Amino acid sequence: MFGEKQDYSRVPASLLEIVELVERYFEAEEVGAIEQRLGELFEPYMRRGKDKAHTDADEDRDDSNDIEDAVVS
Repeated sequence: MFGEKQDYSRVPASLLEIVELVERYFEAEEVGAIEQRLGELFEPYMRRGKDKAHTDADEDRDDSNDIEDAVVS
């Protein structure tokens, strides 16, 4: 994604790992472990308390059909 000749010394290691995981995500057959690790890495960047869409505060919400609905429509 960033190319081979870039200087990554100023990029946080967690962001480099996120980019690597996103690249692997689209090639992997099983993505559960990748999703879990991405969740851990994105935790510091989540906007807590500012937008309910970015939290798990609404635990009874069912998002299971969101992708299917978007693909069908």
